[in-house]
Amino acid sequence: MSKGKPQQRGVLVRTTETKDGRIRISLDDLVNSDDKGAIWKYDVHVTAKDFKASEFESLELPEKELADFGYYVLARLRAYNKAD
Repeated sequence: MSKGKPQQRGVLVRTTETKDGRIRISLDDLVNSDDKGAIWKYDVHVTAKDFKASEFESLELPEKELADFGYYVLARLRAYNKAD
């Protein structure tokens, strides 16, 4: 990255299946690692939440849990903007 240019940051949301068949949703921080914005690298793991596969597949999750998850993603992105 060139000097003086703010570092671009992002949030990666991903799913993996656990050994017991649950679905894990993970949030990780990413950092842009080049001037053209094409290469993103893992920075740090933020949090993860496991769900029963049936809950995840049907999206039958409590409304508050869905709202909290969305809020958390937006809060991470807002924190990046405040840091620049």
